Amino acid sequence: AVFGGAKVSDKTKVLERVLHQADSILIGGGMAGTFFKAKGFEIGNSLLEPDKIPFCKKIIELATTLGDKLHLPDDLMVTKAIEPDQPSVIVEPDQIPVGWTIADIGPKTANKFANILKTMATVVWNGPMGIFELSPFDQGTKIIANALAESSALSIIGGGSTAEAVNKMGLEGRMSHV
Repeated sequence: AVFGGAKVSDKTKVLERVLHQADSILIGGGMAGTFFKAKGFEIGNSLLEPDKIPFCKKIIELATTLGDKLHLPDDLMVTKAIEPDQPSVIVEPDQIPVGWTIADIGPKTANKFANILKTMATVVWNGPMGIFELSPFDQGTKIIANALAESSALSIIGGGSTAEAVNKMGLEGRMSHV
């Protein structure tokens, strides 16, 4: 299961359910900020749902007892402003500068997630990995989408933004269901 997008609150019931069913759960997008805050990291100006921090802590702890199936980003692309031509840097999750915002998963994470996805028989994906509407913050979503398009997995793409991203890349015909 791949989860991204802006909000943890949109996915709490599904996360609880698939935690016991999925072999791997990959977390990216804006919702990663709340997970990192739950780990005690400074997240700058990144998206945060303070009321979901206890939920994220619970998911992290439960996933650990179930065999470390939860994969949070190992690196992130952060920026001072979500606008074209703004400077961005790749940082580790515990190194987000004050005032900066998570804009995408980093290249190391995108490749790690793509390699995990290539081994799966079924993948359910809900939520882009970054701000896919704006380059260069679309790279993580592109890498994930291409990995699924190239795989033989049953690929179920859900959510308006995720479907929009896959369609924008012209990959909808290479997915099992969008």
